[in-house]
Amino acid sequence: MATNLQKSPPIVANISINFGLISAIASPTLWAFYTILIKQVSFSPCYLTICVRILAVLTLLLIIFALRGKFAELINLGRKPEICRSLIASGGAYLLHLAVFYPAILLNYQKVASAGMFFCTIATAFLSYFILKEPLNRQKKQALGLGMIAIALFASQVITDPLSLFFLVSIGLTFALVIIARKSAAKQINNSITLVTLETLLLPAPLAVFSLNIMPAFSSTVFELNLGQWLLLLLVSLVSLIPILLQAEAVNPRWNVPTTTIGIFNLLSPTGQFLIATLMFQQTATFGQWFAIFLLIFALIRYNLSPNQK
Repeated sequence: MATNLQKSPPIVANISINFGLISAIASPTLWAFYTILIKQVSFSPCYLTICVRILAVLTLLLIIFALRGKFAELINLGRKPEICRSLIASGGAYLLHLAVFYPAILLNYQKVASAGMFFCTIATAFLSYFILKEPLNRQKKQALGLGMIAIALFASQVITDPLSLFFLVSIGLTFALVIIARKSAAKQINNSITLVTLETLLLPAPLAVFSLNIMPAFSSTVFELNLGQWLLLLLVSLVSLIPILLQAEAVNPRWNVPTTTIGIFNLLSPTGQFLIATLMFQQTATFGQWFAIFLLIFALIRYNLSPNQK
């Protein structure tokens, strides 16, 4: 007699290939290459580079909204307290992330910044588990455990002083908080440009306070930059909008990409940064560092091939 009690085959992580998943892969990949551009504007103090980047991106986004005639939508969404809370959290974390990431790159801590973004992947997975209540089955937890071992191995080889430890932890934790907060905001904002615009609108106020305290020490540099340097600084700032929008699109609920998966794909950013630091900036890579990278990539593959159900 025929029976329906046959064992069903194991279900591999059923994350469909869509624009959200592509964005989750493209964003960290572009961020890896963006470190090359940061080096090109090393003539500018970090505070000035961050200020120009935020103001240039905000100006472009507002122009886009003006052309689309969507200012009313922007204002209505900005009035919702729950959205504001999420965006204040993501914007604040993002500003802190920039404040530590840029100096790390310019002070030749590229590998420490890379280790920080490795740490971000694990922090994102655990924060999404505890805060967003996204499930982690046994196999995924094992993959994350393997990733933690690899990150600890990599960190032990690149931490040389208290500053490098500070960069590693702060870079990873701040960007993990950005991802979690944006994921929360994206539940009510289904457009990545709208999300990033509202988030960026909240940044000029703390940026102004920061600038008023820092600018007097560097004010002479502002007037020493020539037109070519200002244009390059502006171009580098505007280019950063591409991975920002892609990251915001990746966390959009309509694509159904788990936050833990987004966090794991962020491994592409530090892996790329490590390769750039080694191949382009001629920083020495040890066997232990390469081995840690291999373990992390293996953990990424294992994590994403694990079933989604508990």
